[in-house]
Amino acid sequence: MKIQSLFLALFIVFQYTLPAQTSSFAGTWSGTIQAGQSLRIVFHIKNEPNGRWLATMDSPDQGGYGIALDSVIVNGSTIRMKINSMRMSYEGSLINDTLVQGYFIQMVKIPLTLSKSLNNESVASPISTARPYSEEEITQIASGVTLSGSLVTPLNDTKKTAILLIAGSGPTDRNGNTPLLPGGNNSLLQLADSLAAHGIASLRYDKRGVGKSKLTDNTSVFAMTIGDIAADAEILFNFLRQKGYKRILIAGHSEGSLIGLLIANKVKADGFISLAGAGRKAGILLKEQTKSQFSDKLFQEFALALDSLENGLRVKKVNPALLNLLAPVVQPYMQSWLPLDPAALIGDLSCPALIIQGTKDLQVTQADAEALYAANHTAKLLLIDDMNHVLKIVRENDRAANSKAYTDPSLPLPASLITAIVTFAGN
Repeated sequence: MKIQSLFLALFIVFQYTLPAQTSSFAGTWSGTIQAGQSLRIVFHIKNEPNGRWLATMDSPDQGGYGIALDSVIVNGSTIRMKINSMRMSYEGSLINDTLVQGYFIQMVKIPLTLSKSLNNESVASPISTARPYSEEEITQIASGVTLSGSLVTPLNDTKKTAILLIAGSGPTDRNGNTPLLPGGNNSLLQLADSLAAHGIASLRYDKRGVGKSKLTDNTSVFAMTIGDIAADAEILFNFLRQKGYKRILIAGHSEGSLIGLLIANKVKADGFISLAGAGRKAGILLKEQTKSQFSDKLFQEFALALDSLENGLRVKKVNPALLNLLAPVVQPYMQSWLPLDPAALIGDLSCPALIIQGTKDLQVTQADAEALYAANHTAKLLLIDDMNHVLKIVRENDRAANSKAYTDPSLPLPASLITAIVTFAGN
């Protein structure tokens, strides 16, 4: 059973839809077409006082910017744009105020969904089409597992700066994806890609028992603790040290933030970055997240069980309705996890810290980021508008859209996220 945490089992995202809203096409819209390779397309559309529509197009991956469109025709919720010399056009319809679905037409008809940029928040490329780096598969032996990861090295690497990327809760792989959800979001893969474009190396890895990080002793899963997960991260941090990097930072996502805090002082990290990391004990969060989902009686049973586990006591009799959360196989892990206080850990941190939190995160809140910051005022705190838990921009204010982003690898990371990390790393 590949269980490192219970977060993914508890963050139930209820699906519902909102009716489409009418909105102006004016603004910056971007999307990606698949034409043998991924190509970003950006339209800058404006409506002049006389009612005339104008637009320019960028094709960043082909080095094209500010290409004037010959015609822009808006009719209600539909738009048609043309560049005559390129025999290219785009036809689309508003789905809501931040989404247009349509087709990019140039000899062939290719689906192209456009997302509107709001609040002046630009986005980074999902994945570079011309990768300015090499990627090497690495393995390291740890207790009960052979760890597998990807070392991303920028071209002409100076060995100056590297970041260890620690994945979040649940059976999460090196790219930030989990088999518990269909598809993937590739958030950590995109982060590694963007860091390399700024000359920063990174190492990301599959958690033990996930992907290519194979358990050498299958019985070890029954006794797995958060200390085992932290020991894995420590081994991989030391691998970067052995590679000769002068500055090595830790960036932990979600529960990976807690893992990073557990080892940062021990390995003498040059910096720590919390990406959507909790600022309170796990038991507090789990109770908050389940109170509205359980009956009063079931919630009381669950809360008492969490208190017992936090105090080091096993729960011998588990209500069948709670078995997926309190199964005997996960209780050793929970006993090691529940007593940990991330605010206390960051308060004792001896290296600089950066706390990054999105305002559209349904799992970890702004209050958690502020709790971390309150415990360490030397840290830097960054709140990113509309960023959700998997580091993607979600404009809509409904859970269905937020949930969809968890399984959409085409959605890019916010540019402000990359800028903040690169600036903090001091490369």
